[in-house]
Amino acid sequence: MDQERRSSFRRPMRRAGWVEAEMLDGRAPCIVWDLSRTGARLAIAAKSADLPSKFSLLLRDKDARHECQVVWIKGRFVGVKFV
Repeated sequence: MDQERRSSFRRPMRRAGWVEAEMLDGRAPCIVWDLSRTGARLAIAAKSADLPSKFSLLLRDKDARHECQVVWIKGRFVGVKFV
């Protein structure tokens, strides 16, 4: 069984957002699958290969912005920590 390594609890959700980075030519849509104080799991419409290691996450319904660093990529899902 995988050991839990997160420093804070993640709440499951399905919330629309955007990944914003220069190399993406602006914004790419995403879905936030879970969120905590320290990071998130995202499903991103852009190809993983096109995703920079650091980007901004904009949450649609909360008017919030988080600066993110990619921690892992598995298929269409991306795990990020907030920096």
